[in-house]
Amino acid sequence: LFVPFAEEGWLTHKATYEVAEEYLKELREYEIDTLVLGCTHYPILADVIQEVMGNNVKLIDSGVASAEVIKNKLQRNNLLSESDGKGVHEFYVSDIPEKFREEAELFLGRPIDDVHKVDLETLTK
Repeated sequence: LFVPFAEEGWLTHKATYEVAEEYLKELREYEIDTLVLGCTHYPILADVIQEVMGNNVKLIDSGVASAEVIKNKLQRNNLLSESDGKGVHEFYVSDIPEKFREEAELFLGRPIDDVHKVDLETLTK
């Protein structure tokens, strides 16, 4: 249930906390010290997860760890850009562009402008 809450932006909703309490109850009983957020949606709910788990549990964002691995591989192969710029982003979706824009802005923490809808059937011909 975390994914729909993240996608709807229910970051401080009572239901989100209730689900987190239920989902994470067993992990709290084990008194873990580290929790890997293994889904792209989970970091959006990191504040809720941290509050439920407590400050003694370190949260690891798997997306950040994956990005670091990719960066290192690009550096080793001399493919990493030397530019300090953020680059240009265009997004192509097969479903509702406005819904994607809303979710992308939530995930990326910035406005998204270039979202284009594509017809997959025309791409495969």
